[in-house]
Amino acid sequence: MRFFFEVALGFLATTSASLFELDSSTNDPIATPLSVITVNGARFTVLTPHLIRAEQTSASSFEDRPTLSTLNRRTTVPEFKSSTKDSILTITTSAVELTYSVGTPFSADTFSVVSKDASSAFSSYTFGQTIPKEQQLPGTIHNLDEQNVDSLFCDETPPGPHDESMHCTMALFSRAGFAVYDDATTPTFGSDGFWAGQNTNSIDVYLYFHGLDYKLALSDYSMIGGKMPLVPRSALGIWFTRWVPYNQQNVDAILNEYMLRNLPMDIFVLDMNWHKKDGWTGYTFDPILFPFGGESLIEMKARTNLKLAANLHDADGVASFEDSYQSMADAIGFDTSSGDTIPFMSCSNQSFAYALEDQVLAPLEEEIFDFWWIDWQQGGTQGGCSGERENPTILTNQLRVTDNKRRGGEKENDRGMVLSRFGGLGNHRYNVGFSGDVDTVTWDTLAYQPYFSSTSANVGFSLWSHDLVGPNSGDDDADELFLRWLQWGAFSGIFRSHERGMSSGACADEANGCHPVHLWDLPQYMFESARTAVRARSQLIPYMYSAIKKSHDSLLAMLRPMYHDYPEYDEAYSACTIDGERSQYMFGNDMFIAPVVSKSDDVTKIADKKIWIPPGQWVDHHGVVLTGPREIKIGVTLDEIPAYKKADSVVATKILGTGEDLLGSALQEFIDLTFTIEATSFMSEGESNVFSDDGLTTDYYTDPEGSTKMMNFKYKFEQGANGVDLKCTFDGMEGMKRVKVVLTKCPMPEQVEGFVFDSQSGSCEFELDESGEASLHFTGNVTPQMMDGWKGTIARSNHAKLVLDAAQLTPGAFTGGQVDEAYLLQLSSLGGQLSHAIKDGNEGYFVAILGGLEELLINTRSELGDVAAANENTEHSGRTRMAQALLDVVFKI
Repeated sequence: MRFFFEVALGFLATTSASLFELDSSTNDPIATPLSVITVNGARFTVLTPHLIRAEQTSASSFEDRPTLSTLNRRTTVPEFKSSTKDSILTITTSAVELTYSVGTPFSADTFSVVSKDASSAFSSYTFGQTIPKEQQLPGTIHNLDEQNVDSLFCDETPPGPHDESMHCTMALFSRAGFAVYDDATTPTFGSDGFWAGQNTNSIDVYLYFHGLDYKLALSDYSMIGGKMPLVPRSALGIWFTRWVPYNQQNVDAILNEYMLRNLPMDIFVLDMNWHKKDGWTGYTFDPILFPFGGESLIEMKARTNLKLAANLHDADGVASFEDSYQSMADAIGFDTSSGDTIPFMSCSNQSFAYALEDQVLAPLEEEIFDFWWIDWQQGGTQGGCSGERENPTILTNQLRVTDNKRRGGEKENDRGMVLSRFGGLGNHRYNVGFSGDVDTVTWDTLAYQPYFSSTSANVGFSLWSHDLVGPNSGDDDADELFLRWLQWGAFSGIFRSHERGMSSGACADEANGCHPVHLWDLPQYMFESARTAVRARSQLIPYMYSAIKKSHDSLLAMLRPMYHDYPEYDEAYSACTIDGERSQYMFGNDMFIAPVVSKSDDVTKIADKKIWIPPGQWVDHHGVVLTGPREIKIGVTLDEIPAYKKADSVVATKILGTGEDLLGSALQEFIDLTFTIEATSFMSEGESNVFSDDGLTTDYYTDPEGSTKMMNFKYKFEQGANGVDLKCTFDGMEGMKRVKVVLTKCPMPEQVEGFVFDSQSGSCEFELDESGEASLHFTGNVTPQMMDGWKGTIARSNHAKLVLDAAQLTPGAFTGGQVDEAYLLQLSSLGGQLSHAIKDGNEGYFVAILGGLEELLINTRSELGDVAAANENTEHSGRTRMAQALLDVVFKI
């Protein structure tokens, strides 16, 4: 036995050292013998209590090489029993019991599995059994190029464009409680780390029997499919690119516009114009746009904290005009005497593949480019690939994410990343996804993107980047559509402003103009809403980065369908639909987002939105506490993004600077944090964990104790004889510049040093001391519940006031001798009164203001109804109806 394990470990060292994946050192494609049952031409591997591999082969041996989808089969041996009686093999785990008629081909008559858990959604399975359509769950596809709103169910997905499969992959689970992944047609990796041909098994299936525990299914897959590496932290920030021939002056002008407008930017991507070209392919700087080999870009990076990427189309190979042509040819022994282009052959020729990476790309990566945007033009069989699962998309993704580790040297621990399309199961190891060129910019295609992005989490591929661009339709709602696209992007996996050449060209001199791509192309009031959304994303970097760490740990996606968290509720499956009738998704563990993906009312400029509130209590963007499960219908203004936070949760954000400080802010250390508490009562308590590291290297994996921090913030209300105390503690103060706490419903506390009360939102903020502690004292006479909806009431009433002020229609605006009650003016001005009560410490006045809020709101609605009726047949009809609609909202539940 000892000799066997020494041999196995020797194979492990050879195999893992050659694959260059993040977790290759711990992966082994050969399962522990104790997990394996081999009987007469069939082999079963019990990988977890819920996950079993079943193989049959006509070859001399079973397939033990790693495949594209599966790198590790040496999992911890689960408890199970196996026995054979009367030629029937029985394998029993804590979750299932499998039976097989030894010596027979796998079939429904010879191979079956039943559940050991009577409460599980999984009951039974026979080999070859299909999942009923209504119980299937989709995964993802290769791209959205030339697609509109297409089904993600693989039997309905249209053929892919440009001669490549759509690589459609269904979820690794279903509402039937099981799923089957067929690995028999998946290419393998050889001992040299390069592709080694197809799987030799005739049958090679991975059987997932997880019931409705979808998170466990993904966690189990991450054990065999490999870890999702952490993307560089800058990837979660703000990206910009545009398909025009930028030179350095143009790039600097864009950066100046971002700084001038206090917009963050973290990654600048140069589209294909950056390089020399006869067609699409090129690897050498265009000497006119960027003379001296991109020297100016190096200087730009030195004075900012930006990361830089560039577009590549590899299909045409390395032409003789490339600076690296001769070194590439020398590396592979290519005859250059005739000046022939070195053809692209990364699938069929390992020497070419590595030479392209090391001779052509590596010099550009030395000081200039941090990663590559691998664009189209490959095709499914280009480069010597056989097509389908052996395709240049997944191969170039794999090469360029793992190049640093393969090459070794100073950059060995630098994280690899690409922006590229999906190449099949296993692509979760090679983020980020590029969804391609959406066919049209319409409300329908916008509505499709949250659905598309969230379902991708079903196969562990959860960081899609979509082009964020506006339409050039000339329609009245064109600006609104662009704004809503940006707002969705702010709460998507990746925020990347881009267009595919639609922002310039003949459209420049046409009536409708070109597609907008800059945020400042919007009207000023919409730009301000877009900027708020973009800055909100940058502030959320600590929350998002900590969520991505969970993706690394167990493939729990940051952006995921509601049914991952609420699988037993039918409404969770219809909460995000392909047509956008409903559009919501979990965004980390503590919030869900319901972006507006439909046009607003022409008059009120308010969009209707159906939302499913999951079980438990949730706090909406107005500060209203909602209890689920239930469905609601709300109206959303252009400056609102429906975001719902778990009651009593804590969301960590970072404090943003201005101007130049916003360039590369995502990579800045977490030394200036804010913890926002959504307490709903004086019984509330909660916590937040913030993951922190350098954001750039793989030290988080190789040296987690020495290079990472998991910082914990906790709060709790404690009852006492003289009232209630809010106690806050934080264990990560070392190296911190400042840590603030925001209590969103702040009911008349005793003020402490540094205390700031925001009367418009009803929140307060204060700082932790050097030891990471702080407390606030409340008498307990004013409760958080009394402040429900204050934020929304004040915000909407002031919005309505501005609408009417513009036409001098606000009731009571002329106060000389009028007898108007001026309810709207009273309501919109309540913030000042609440602030005065805080300053004076007048708790009775504070209570009176809150106690009279509901009656004042009712009177204001009546007043606005009268204004609208009086102006029904005037030029002010639309304006007054808008003001009326703004307060037609339930702020108290």
